[in-house]
Amino acid sequence: MIKKLLYIITVLTILTGASLLFNTHTADTSGDDDPSLMDETPPEGMFDNEEQPVYIFAHLAYKHDVRAVDTYFLEIQDHPGEGIDEIVGGFVATNFHAYVKLRDVSVPTSCDTTEAHSRPHIEIDRERERWAKGMDFVQRLLMLNQSLRLSNITVEGEILVCDVQFFLGGAFHDLTTTLSRDGFARPTIDGYAWNWGAEQLEPHEQ
Repeated sequence: MIKKLLYIITVLTILTGASLLFNTHTADTSGDDDPSLMDETPPEGMFDNEEQPVYIFAHLAYKHDVRAVDTYFLEIQDHPGEGIDEIVGGFVATNFHAYVKLRDVSVPTSCDTTEAHSRPHIEIDRERERWAKGMDFVQRLLMLNQSLRLSNITVEGEILVCDVQFFLGGAFHDLTTTLSRDGFARPTIDGYAWNWGAEQLEPHEQ
């Protein structure tokens, strides 16, 4: 009877020891895959090939420097070799004034051309109303801070065509996106045009 009891105790001791060793081994190996212990830092150079936009800064002095929904007369600061290729010489910042036009957008106009007058009066009235609301919107928006950021710049005659960002709430925001969202601009589409005098805005073939 005693021998049998000792045998049972011996077996239980062996099983308990084996269990402890197994648990220790499992804990050690599972720790290797613990996500909290993994290095989350991306490999060096992973994002080196991503091209970052080059920004230059501009200032809107007066609300009437908004000359159209998509065109503004701005004071611009640039350094040679940065945003505008035409600026050369030395490394000193250059301040100048220029017209800036939003890239690849269609906006309502004031219909003050001979071509515009050949359209139905109802269309002229609708477009002028959209133009007036768009001008008021842009003037109010840009005069809140007056600081702008320009990128993707090309020079077309005496006008800088580019993307524009405005500063609001501690961050820069894309002006084209904002105008489009609020109904004052539409993206240009090759072979199509927007009739801002139409009751429903839809692109039509040119």
